[in-house]
Amino acid sequence: MSSREAVSPVGLLLCCACIGFAHAKSPTAPTESWAYSIPTRQLVNAAIASRAKANTKDRQAAASLMVDGDMAYRSGDYTRAYRLYMNAYPNFALPRAYLMSGDAQWRTIVEHQLAKHPAEYESRLSNEYFPQQLRLSLDQHFAAGLLLAERLPDKRLVRSGLYRRSKASLECLHQVVMIHQSRPP
Repeated sequence: MSSREAVSPVGLLLCCACIGFAHAKSPTAPTESWAYSIPTRQLVNAAIASRAKANTKDRQAAASLMVDGDMAYRSGDYTRAYRLYMNAYPNFALPRAYLMSGDAQWRTIVEHQLAKHPAEYESRLSNEYFPQQLRLSLDQHFAAGLLLAERLPDKRLVRSGLYRRSKASLECLHQVVMIHQSRPP
């Protein structure tokens, strides 16, 4: 197998969307092939500690960034949405900010790849760093948001469609990591 494999970003999104839809309609929980990493657990512990120290201005700043991020996301400006969501959680760690930053990041990647290769709808990714970068992204966004939501007293997000879709996306993208880790660089 060559060191560069054809990867369709649209295919990745469709995979994640289909899995997310199937899990959202399923009465049983998805089978997980991943576990929260130690860095994710440490990140969430730090986020919970920072939430305890946050003041009203911190919460307002995070809320304002989330509103702006949502507006950018709805308008299709995923790069701007990603930055806004990422800037929200240092002010006040919101699980939704982590989840939406992960989603916006992947939409930005797909948008970039489609703009770069519009006729092919695929790109060639080097396998040298891809699995590690993807795992790091999953740990820092989707996994952190899911674990933070699970650890906070307010469980509304855990019962939401966003939570189920994010968990399904994490599962799908983790499968991509596993596939690419088994390939030579």
